[in-house]
Amino acid sequence: MSQETEPIVIAYRTLTERDRQGPYGALVRQVAAHPMIAGLVGGSVAILIALIRGWKGASNMPEVAFGISLSVLVVWVVLFRLMRPFFQAQTREQVEVVRKLSYDGEQLDWSESGELVKRVTRPTFRLHRELGAAEEGKACRAWVIMTGVDEQFVLETRILWSEASELVAEEHDADDLLPAHVASAFLELARANVA
Repeated sequence: MSQETEPIVIAYRTLTERDRQGPYGALVRQVAAHPMIAGLVGGSVAILIALIRGWKGASNMPEVAFGISLSVLVVWVVLFRLMRPFFQAQTREQVEVVRKLSYDGEQLDWSESGELVKRVTRPTFRLHRELGAAEEGKACRAWVIMTGVDEQFVLETRILWSEASELVAEEHDADDLLPAHVASAFLELARANVA
């Protein structure tokens, strides 16, 4: 049985994190996965360029050139190994996307940049609070849980402890996070089922 409600449409911009795309993304993923090999390759290229540019000096003193080349190679390998966390961080990027939540009384659609991410058919609305207690007058995390026939959408928001203290405490992994004033229409649907 679907609840009687006017259609709800909430469009909002948010930042999301994703794998970095393009040649730079592919390169930093390889360097992060194999920093010692990347250091060997980078060091070898640096040595090759130095040898090409200073061939006369290297041919006059090959032992010194070999020692310097070996030290350069070691420095590159150690440097790339130490910089692994930096390269791992570079594999991800934050991008701004437009998301939309729409509910017509029969189904809830959640889309990102025009592509449907999740559809919940004939959802029931529940409201739960985070585990633990908060101070009176303070806000705490709450989840609007929309469970349908074969899918579930969890919206995280914040509500005052005076309301949350009456709710069942659970922990949930949220699909998205919205402030209470933006999620108010869904909060009202969930509040109607808390009685």
